[in-house]
Amino acid sequence: MRNINKYGLALLAVCMLTLSACQPVAKIENASVDLSDKFKVSMAYVEVTTYPWETFQSWKQGDPGTSGGYGIAVAKDEIIYPANKVIDATDIKVKPFGQDDFVKASVKITDYESNLALLKLETEKMAQPMVPVEFYDIYKKGAEVEFFKLKSNGVVDSGRAFIDDHQVSGISISYTRHLYFKLANVSQALSSGEIITLDGKPIGMGSWSSGSNSGGIVVAKVINHFLEDNKDGVYKGFPTPAFSTTRLIDPTMRRYLGVPAEIKNGCYVTNVNPIGTGADVLKKGDVILAIDGKELDAYGRYMDPIFKEMSYYPLITDKQIGDNIKFEIYRDGKKMELDVTAANFKVEEMLIDYYTYGKQPEYIITNGFVFHKLTRPYVTAQGAGRALPRIEGYLNDESYKATKDRQDIVVLTFTIPLPTNRGYQNYSQLVVKNVNGTKISNIAQMDQLLAENKEEFHVIQFEGNYPDLVIPVAQAKEIDTMYLPKMYGIKQMKNIEKSKVN
Repeated sequence: MRNINKYGLALLAVCMLTLSACQPVAKIENASVDLSDKFKVSMAYVEVTTYPWETFQSWKQGDPGTSGGYGIAVAKDEIIYPANKVIDATDIKVKPFGQDDFVKASVKITDYESNLALLKLETEKMAQPMVPVEFYDIYKKGAEVEFFKLKSNGVVDSGRAFIDDHQVSGISISYTRHLYFKLANVSQALSSGEIITLDGKPIGMGSWSSGSNSGGIVVAKVINHFLEDNKDGVYKGFPTPAFSTTRLIDPTMRRYLGVPAEIKNGCYVTNVNPIGTGADVLKKGDVILAIDGKELDAYGRYMDPIFKEMSYYPLITDKQIGDNIKFEIYRDGKKMELDVTAANFKVEEMLIDYYTYGKQPEYIITNGFVFHKLTRPYVTAQGAGRALPRIEGYLNDESYKATKDRQDIVVLTFTIPLPTNRGYQNYSQLVVKNVNGTKISNIAQMDQLLAENKEEFHVIQFEGNYPDLVIPVAQAKEIDTMYLPKMYGIKQMKNIEKSKVN
């Protein structure tokens, strides 16, 4: 009897231990379900139809396409969504959780620099208001995160990953840099607007994938800046540095610049563009010692209380447009403080537009000669190594350096074969310098000079050692109005934004 009791007690103890050990597991398994229920009323499935313009034959549009993704509610009838998913969008439909039918939506704000877009839904077609999500500025390296998305069939799906690191970097659709979190061991592909949570709190939105098991997220700090900026109804965007820097670790160079030997910090300003934060204050050759009291090391990094060593970019991009930023620099052997106004610029202010999303490329056709405004998409569409060195040089060295005398680079892209342009049909990628004796500053001025010419010939001169292009005016008009529409189906001989005409 005693043996039976001992055995029974031992068995009871084992069972109790087993039950207690299993209890946390049950909680963990239920956590995902609980969070799905919590956030489902803030999720939406998004379907976008795009219809892009062709780069070279810019009078034509390519094939339409449709893609799906996931939106996150930030108001009862507004969601945030990756900006790269609405490029060239012609139709946007959103299906909030619990609704069978799609609701039409429009783009309210697009910020390609942060990869964020704000979409507004047609409220009257919604079955119920969405519940806005609040984002929390939390970072724990190595921590497990959970992400959620609403699939097209109305089912909430989830996945897991780990925060691998943080990085200040650019993305392919933009020219600036922001703070992102890198995720590793991602359980399923991430990139299209998922809610990312840490300890049950939203910390960001899915932004991009790298391979099958890693990705990146737009963090809460960037999302909240984006939303805060729009509260007054006027979106200004994120400040962008006008300057670039490099490390300053060579003692000889530091001594040449007049930096005392006991000062080991500070990075070197290699270039200052005419647009952006610091354009009117900083100079090439300056040594930036600190920004807003945060000391920069010789590599341009400061010590962040959360992220430790980090690039100085967030010290600028975290500001609102118009804010004052204190710069401590060395210049001409003297230490000084500068007041710098946080600023950014529109892509149209660049000499070589970084992107032309949603816009028909600007071009002119006359007598079969096709001229384009030079843009980064134009160069990249040529393919690696296929753009001429002069064109590559403009892209790499002059993109930000528009002036009053030169706001565009105009390029003869290619020649449509015609009997009237024999001998010129191998002309391509030539930079236009003068049109009818006048140096051009933009493609709109070129269009004006062609339209107003009363002489017998158009004379177009190029940079470099190329013969002038001579076009009979009367012949060109006949070709443009009759031959090209009939033989090639080209009905639009130009697309020009008139705002830059001098």
